[in-house]
Amino acid sequence: MPIKATMHAEPMPGPQPGFGRISAGNSEMLGNAVHAYFAAMPSLFKAPEKQKLACAKRALENNDVADLMYPGAAWHTEVPVSAPAKDGRQWSGTIDLLLELADGRFALVDHKSAPAGADAWASKAQEYSGQVLGYAEALKDCGMKGVECWIHLPLGGGVMRMA
Repeated sequence: MPIKATMHAEPMPGPQPGFGRISAGNSEMLGNAVHAYFAAMPSLFKAPEKQKLACAKRALENNDVADLMYPGAAWHTEVPVSAPAKDGRQWSGTIDLLLELADGRFALVDHKSAPAGADAWASKAQEYSGQVLGYAEALKDCGMKGVECWIHLPLGGGVMRMA
């Protein structure tokens, strides 16, 4: 259920103007990495998450774009979360990607499909704001500090940060 959330369209975090050896005008390497992973998806359909993550990591590394977001972070995928909500309900779901940063903070990343453009991104992010901010609330209640919330929109090529 959507809730009131402030959204900011931002470039992906990390070295700017691009990611690794990708410049703002050359996204071929990132596209190759995404294509390689999507091409492997049919064979990974029933594979354990660890194998899927290893495949994604190889696709990124083989195309020199492994440090797209928060270099050095520990990646945790498909993280189950369940916790009481402040309004008496129960948060229950799965976090797509939880990055454990070197400085002790966390970045919660939810992958969504939306076409390019800040308006489409904001609409999609708003649609899932309750879910994402609920997961963040659950993590904070478990003692995790500095939880950032991101909606990753790979089809549109951007991210939205929730404040």
